[in-house]
Amino acid sequence: SSITKYWPQLVKTKSDIEEEKQAKEIEEYSEEKFVNSNPNMKELYITLKSKILELGNVVVEPKKLYIAYKRNTNFCDILFRKNKIVIFINLPKGKLNDPENRCEDISIKGHWGNGDYAINIYSEVDLEYVVGLIKQSYNIN
Repeated sequence: SSITKYWPQLVKTKSDIEEEKQAKEIEEYSEEKFVNSNPNMKELYITLKSKILELGNVVVEPKKLYIAYKRNTNFCDILFRKNKIVIFINLPKGKLNDPENRCEDISIKGHWGNGDYAINIYSEVDLEYVVGLIKQSYNIN
């Protein structure tokens, strides 16, 4: 047609559209996007990630809104906020041993991650306790 003769860039094949879609998904779902969008939490996240990976057999899977940590299924999900990291712990209500009572019960709230518990971390001081909570979910999931 005359349109493709003068403006061939306006006509996209199915493969062109599919390539663009895949490229967009890869860009949207990268761990770097989360880390770079929140430089205040970068060092804390890197340390947290290394401690989670030490558990062994862990898959890191960036999603659109959070980063999932999986073994057989998600055991925790990480969401970045301006001055904190939110960790969703994938355990049903009543199954988490949280002696300091630091987790929030989100079982009746809408939220992006999996599980009935969320905890915020602000600095490396929180890591040892939080990793202990994450490990409980890791052992089950």
